[in-house]
Amino acid sequence: MSTNRFRRALGGLLIATMSAVGAVFVAPQPAAATPPADHVLFWNDVLLRAYREVGGAPGPLARAGAMMHVAIYDAVHSIGCE
Repeated sequence: MSTNRFRRALGGLLIATMSAVGAVFVAPQPAAATPPADHVLFWNDVLLRAYREVGGAPGPLARAGAMMHVAIYDAVHSIGCE
């Protein structure tokens, strides 16, 4: 698969992750009837699906995953920390 396709797919994922907490992310799949019990696990599953669909070299995949998990960390700590 092409690198540009991966960057577009993961770029949308990262933008949604880094946006304000509670922002609406419109996925191409129908929304779940109930919110996920653990949002970190939900976004990790989304990242793994993106990896499987797009593929690519391990270096860029690891970097993109690290960026997403840092964004999750920042979002979680911006809620409870001052």
